[in-house]
Amino acid sequence: MKKIAEKIKSIFKKKETCGEKKEEMPAPQPAVSRKKSKQELGTPENKAIIDAIKKVMDPELGVDLWTMGLIYNIAQEKGKVHILMTFTSFVCPLGPQMIESLKQEIRKVKGIKTVEVEVTFEPLWEPEPGLREMLGV
Repeated sequence: MKKIAEKIKSIFKKKETCGEKKEEMPAPQPAVSRKKSKQELGTPENKAIIDAIKKVMDPELGVDLWTMGLIYNIAQEKGKVHILMTFTSFVCPLGPQMIESLKQEIRKVKGIKTVEVEVTFEPLWEPEPGLREMLGV
């Protein structure tokens, strides 16, 4: 990631030309992770939503999205839920199916009217040690 940032910085640097001094563009800042730990997300107000998430399975691995660690954040306000999640890979062919299943299960939670799902790859998904053991990896 650092090498990419340095390369981008070098592209945006402006050099002096014909005696004129040009300003340098500021270097791009690395993305700040919005991923929260399961412990942070496991609040009493999120319990029903987490229970709904646990009903949605990764179709390829047969493990629920919560256990897989694919859920990065849960935000709720006045009947609206926003889920920040990732996939196991950029080219997950079943991603749209998982998102739709996730929305359907969360909409079943009492008081939830709207569900938005945002997919991110910052940071990239990596299975936790317990999941690795469970999957035999």
